Parts: sequence; C-alpha cells; structure tokens
Amino acid sequence: MSESTKILVIDDDVSVHKLIEMALTKQAVDFAFVKSAVQGMRLIDELQPHIIIMDLLLPDSIKGWDAIQQLKAHEDTREIPILVITAGNNQHISRAMNAGADTYLTKPFKVRDLQSIVASYMSAIHS
Repeated sequence: MSESTKILVIDDDVSVHKLIEMALTKQAVDFAFVKSAVQGMRLIDELQPHIIIMDLLLPDSIKGWDAIQQLKAHEDTREIPILVITAGNNQHISRAMNAGADTYLTKPFKVRDLQSIVASYMSAIHS
C-alpha cells in the first residue's frame, strides 16, 4: 500500500474544511487545516504536503495569490500542485493562475469535481 497523501488546506471557512474532508474520506489522505496563508506558509517545511488546496481571499496580510507566487518561486515547494478554491472574481482567479496555481474551483464547488482533481494529482504523485 502506498503512503497516504498529505494535503494542506488553507481556507478561513471551517465549513469548507469539513466539506473537503468529507469529500475525500475514501482517499488515503492526511489533512492539515489552517485558516490563513501565514499559518500555512509556516507549516510547509514541517508538513511537506503533496497537495495544497487554497482559498484566495484570506484574512491576513498574505493573499492566496501572493502565497502561491512564493511557493512556486521556492525550489522545495514549486512542484507541489496547488488547487485554488475560491468565491473570488475572475480577476482574483487570473492572479492566482498567473502566480502558478495549477487549477481552480469556484465556490460553491461540486464534490465530484474536487474528488476528480485530487485523484488526478494523487495518481501523478504516487506513480
């Protein structure tokens, strides 16, 4: 059996944390949930997540697109796939994609879409 996939979820909405956890319960996944990009950035080295799921409109000085740009610029984190889940507008999504996000879902999102994206990331990671 392969090791479980570590997913870091950065979103200030706890109901989104619960929805993501529920949607991915059948996958071999270990979650870490934080409410801000600052918290997420502090945990990256310790957690070494395989996948990051990130909101863009976060309640601190670092917005999602800024965190994505920092992660994609750093050698140790640039290969981690980043899935953006946001209620932000097209300009926010464009900023995130330009910063290096791999894909995005808009809130409210379909659980099936989340499962499909994460499954494709997991198969790429563990192949």
